[in-house]
Amino acid sequence: HVPPGFGVAKDGYPGVGGVCPDAFNGGKVDVQLTFSRNGKNWMRTMREPLLPVAPVAGNFPVDDGVVFPSSTLTTDGGNNSERILIIASASRREHGHMAEDFPMDSAILTYSLRRDGWVSLTAEAGYGYIGTRVLYWRTPDTLEMNIDARFGRARARLTNSSGYPLEGFDYHDCIPFSGDDTAWRPYWGKRNMTHVVYRVELELLNARVWSIRGDFIVMQTVQVNEFATSGTVPDYRPGF
Repeated sequence: HVPPGFGVAKDGYPGVGGVCPDAFNGGKVDVQLTFSRNGKNWMRTMREPLLPVAPVAGNFPVDDGVVFPSSTLTTDGGNNSERILIIASASRREHGHMAEDFPMDSAILTYSLRRDGWVSLTAEAGYGYIGTRVLYWRTPDTLEMNIDARFGRARARLTNSSGYPLEGFDYHDCIPFSGDDTAWRPYWGKRNMTHVVYRVELELLNARVWSIRGDFIVMQTVQVNEFATSGTVPDYRPGF
């Protein structure tokens, strides 16, 4: 998870929940984002609506009522266009308000998000750079990124634990990417990756990134030193 709280690389548990600011009888209910690294302890984010109580497309405007999410699904739209679907029940009426004649004021709605679309980082007016912590790669050649660079470009490089680029894996060795891909895999030519401990850095030009994924373990400083001196492989820590 790089950096902490950024994207959902693996072992993360994003969640959505209804928030009713008023008493039980009355008030709107919108949907906000929560996050957990272990599925037990949950944190709220910016406390802004992810699925606001607002007019939506179609003939069912939820602008004065409630939205209750019930489940999420991930679907493969083909061509690396995976989507997150949020299924929710909604009503035009405020919380706790019932109609005696039961008019058609409720519905099941489906909201759609990009894969890993909970949060992102954007380089809007020029270059932006981000880097991971030191990673131990349990499975080589599994690095992929969720990036939209249709109006700019993205390049990646790999560095050692001290931040120096690995030979043959610098920015100028990387084939620039200009497109939109939920699983972009950087390409540095036909080079064999023999390292299992390294950092990933990303250069963005007018581009946006949602996640950096792969089969890796985020290493602490003591684990980096132990691997360098004795080759000790770090233990897998769920949620980190």
